[in-house]
Amino acid sequence: MKEENESQRNLNKLVDYLKPHLSKYGFSYQPGLTSYASAGPFANGFFVSSKIKIGLIFRGRRFGSVNYEGAETNISHDMMFKALGKQTEQLLLYHGQDPFTSFSHSANNESAESALLADLENTILPYLEKTSLEDINSLINKARKKYMWKKKS
Repeated sequence: MKEENESQRNLNKLVDYLKPHLSKYGFSYQPGLTSYASAGPFANGFFVSSKIKIGLIFRGRRFGSVNYEGAETNISHDMMFKALGKQTEQLLLYHGQDPFTSFSHSANNESAESALLADLENTILPYLEKTSLEDINSLINKARKKYMWKKKS
């Protein structure tokens, strides 16, 4: 139970940090689960707008995942940046090759939370604001097919 509580506590801190910024763009927060999966205990939740869901996962003290969910499927933070052709602008990076190890660092040596907020405000949110729901769903579907089972190069 201790790790579940730690997961939820850390997720809550991230949500509190992001909420004032994302609410300006029409996002509301929806809690998810606190449970166990193959990677261990976790807590997740979603920032939801009329166009997309942004899923966040914590595994204990580790910030485990950011996903962008369209009408039919979802993609990771890395896949979103690849699909937008903005990999060189991405600040939030995985620690190592295993995506379950977490986002423990950023391109600018800032906290993972700050890097995520910068990625959202500088790249993701401007794209979402100017893009139709249909085009967002198309981008997510194409990226999922293109990048999901490919090895990182």
